Amino acid sequence: MKKTIISTLFILILIITFLSCTKENPTKPILQKVEEITIANTENWDEWCFGREYYDLRKSCSYIYLNNQKKFSIDIYDISNKVLYKTLKISNTGQELGVFIQNFDSIFVFDRKNLRLYLIDTSAQIKNKWELTKALADNNSLYDAYSLWSTPMYYNKNLLLLNIGGGNTVPEYYANNCLLIYNLIDNSFYKTVKFPKIYQQGKDYLKYFATHCLADSMLIYSFEIDHNIYIYNLDGNLRKKIHCKSNYLNNFENADTSKTHFHEYNSKFMIENGEYFNIIYDKYQQLFYRIVRHNMSMVDSNGKVYDDIDGKWSIIIMDKNFNILTEQVFPEKIYNIYNIIPTKEGLLISTYNRKNPKYNKYIYSFDVFKIKN
Repeated sequence: MKKTIISTLFILILIITFLSCTKENPTKPILQKVEEITIANTENWDEWCFGREYYDLRKSCSYIYLNNQKKFSIDIYDISNKVLYKTLKISNTGQELGVFIQNFDSIFVFDRKNLRLYLIDTSAQIKNKWELTKALADNNSLYDAYSLWSTPMYYNKNLLLLNIGGGNTVPEYYANNCLLIYNLIDNSFYKTVKFPKIYQQGKDYLKYFATHCLADSMLIYSFEIDHNIYIYNLDGNLRKKIHCKSNYLNNFENADTSKTHFHEYNSKFMIENGEYFNIIYDKYQQLFYRIVRHNMSMVDSNGKVYDDIDGKWSIIIMDKNFNILTEQVFPEKIYNIYNIIPTKEGLLISTYNRKNPKYNKYIYSFDVFKIKN
């Protein structure tokens, strides 16, 4: 009898655990569009420029800065007053640049090609620089380092946090670290944060980004094919794992490695198979946004070919304690999910999408969303 009771309780625990992990998120929209703003109007605009926000406490003014690779410039836009504030020419600092504005006297620019970090000001004069080749060395090879839309670099208390990837094979890449923490004062460094177990199966998912955001003294990681999010401290030590599954992603397909040397196969696979695209912290609302790109067909019944920003997508909205408030779905062919920027003025989501009926290649604009009262 005792064994029967224990067995029954064990089964009930398993059922409750399963139900808690498979329970769908609420879907009631809580982000409401309040306005549209135009960011730029130029024939040299870069479609894939990536934006971030800087808030000037002294002026009580919000700025976003857009890394325009086509012009080799940083375009700083005053969104409080809706004017272009300044354009910094940065061609002398290399190509494939990452940018982080600590303040207008301390602007960090990372040159991916030459593995070099620069400190500049709004006159674009170089005030300091760091060679990162030694920090990125790995036996007889080098880690790649990058600062992109979903993997931006951060500066926190003299520490530079930079995304890295290493290895000549997929299993090797997934087994390596994905974060470099570099001390800009004494030039010490260490590599940390690993891809989770789901990646350690010898399979290639054609998903290589470890996206993260910085919230106070926490690093929150979201991996493209993992339903969980991971909380690390600034030493790179894992503190917590939290289940945060989308209603629209279930099992993840692995690629056929006999075909991954064909560009057409890779493009189709990556577009059609959705992922956890990004994770963003909104310090003004104390909310986390997990961006989810849904599965889609690359070619429709009429033979029309689509890109990865043309499908449906959603935002899992979490409070500061990582409780899921809702998963809000957004329409297809309207937004560019590469550029979602929390600001004091609201959440900016780019509408620069070629399939958008209002698309104009000379105008870069955002819809501004706020939480419904």
